[in-house]
Amino acid sequence: MGMSFGGVSKQKVATVIVAADGSGDTTDIQTGINLLPATGGVVYIREGTYTLVFAVNTIIIESDNISLIGAGKSTIITTTGSFSMLPIISANNIQIKNLAFVGNGVGASQRGVSIIGNSTKVSIIDCWFNNIGANGIRIAGSTDCIVDNSHINTIGRWGIQLQTGAGASDPILNTKITNCDITTTGRGGIEITASGATDPINHTTIANNVIINADSGNTATYSGIDIVTADSGSVDYTIIEGNNIRDCDNYGINLQDAGVAKTLITSNSISNNTTGAVNDVGTDTHPNGASGTNNLALDDLNIIA
Repeated sequence: MGMSFGGVSKQKVATVIVAADGSGDTTDIQTGINLLPATGGVVYIREGTYTLVFAVNTIIIESDNISLIGAGKSTIITTTGSFSMLPIISANNIQIKNLAFVGNGVGASQRGVSIIGNSTKVSIIDCWFNNIGANGIRIAGSTDCIVDNSHINTIGRWGIQLQTGAGASDPILNTKITNCDITTTGRGGIEITASGATDPINHTTIANNVIINADSGNTATYSGIDIVTADSGSVDYTIIEGNNIRDCDNYGINLQDAGVAKTLITSNSISNNTTGAVNDVGTDTHPNGASGTNNLALDDLNIIA
């Protein structure tokens, strides 16, 4: 039974219930977000399938202090369109939790969640991303964002992509990607790419994730974790720790150029990747274990096979 607020369409309330079966305050997620006051609040989305159609019914978060919380894998946000199902634009203190984002596997711009415009403190927790044409999650400008305990499977391009320098992007700082499983991605499992001197990607932590079958099309091009820079871009102080990376068609971990600096690689299990375990063309990687050496295994407790 939905919570009753009385005349909810005429007043702003701090908690809104969205229900596809009509038992809540609205059947539409964006309407639920719009019902929140300027100070923010919580939108609970009950079990059901919520189908998005571009320019007809979409979702966007552009205000601060909003939590979008579902009922787990049974709260399904889906589309057949080639667009981001949930863009978060220049918004702060956002929580996305217990939601399933399901695509139709096509579309070069079909994404689950996109974080852009220098948003801060966005958390994506306990979510599912499945059969999405481009990216499960794309971050293109943020500070202090967290992706935790989420399941990203059967993705056309990258499971999680951190990208600056593409359009109007901002630095990406202090991102944590932890405890996720990323399985069967057409390109990389996690990609970090920084382009342009004013938009670095710094202080990223990638820890305790399971990454399996990146580059599922077997092109020997994309890795479990790819980090790359261009046009004087930089990626500094990345920690890659405690991950299980296997069965990828290129490397397990690929630091592709000298702009990738001060990376710590420790306590990972990296096995059965077609081209190799770790490719290190970065600067000041610890340890300094280029592809084919044993330093990564002996010095930093990585298991390499």
